[in-house]
Amino acid sequence: KKNLRLFMPQMNNITFKLPNVPPLSQPEEVDETLFCNESSLTNCSESFCHCTHIYNVEFGSLVEIILVDIGAIYYANHPFHFHGHAFAVLGMERIGVHSTTLKAVSKMIFNFTFTKFIDLILIW
Repeated sequence: KKNLRLFMPQMNNITFKLPNVPPLSQPEEVDETLFCNESSLTNCSESFCHCTHIYNVEFGSLVEIILVDIGAIYYANHPFHFHGHAFAVLGMERIGVHSTTLKAVSKMIFNFTFTKFIDLILIW
């Protein structure tokens, strides 16, 4: 059996790689072949995948994101930034090592009376 441990933050088994230039200030110079997400890559749970990991979100859309930290090897903080949008954190909790099912997440207590929108949070 392979030892597939990787000591760096990932989202959907993809490690973020900075683009060749800043996309907002130099869009004409961006190498879009470096963009990806789990729909455009395959086998990332078995092999190392890295790219400029993006999702296109239509302006004004309401987006629900559930982040589950499956990093059972060590506790690491990871910044999460939603470029061009603001969001509210309705719940955050360490639900236990290897508890990564939607059922485990659904047992969390959520705060639906949030008071502040933000654009960056530290996932712990």
